[in-house]
Amino acid sequence: PPPQAAPPKPTLAEDAWLDEVEAHIERAEQDVADAEAALATAAAQQADHGALMAASEVLAGATTARDGAYARWQSLEDKRKAWQAWRAAQRGGRR
Repeated sequence: PPPQAAPPKPTLAEDAWLDEVEAHIERAEQDVADAEAALATAAAQQADHGALMAASEVLAGATTARDGAYARWQSLEDKRKAWQAWRAAQRGGRR
């Protein structure tokens, strides 16, 4: 059979991001928790509609960023695993 084409190799920046994924996720989770607390405070203080909307928008942004960080983590892990599997297969075929 013809050799299988190589999948995309993770870039140095992607590898660096993955190496620090726990810090990225922790920061994103903390941003969501902070935004939830700010929204709860605004609601408890019976803030005006504009303040509640602003706090809600901050929470939505933090949630989107967190979800994006998790999605990027999964995507880059999949990319890394595909590359590693391809490399292992290439090495195995040369023995």
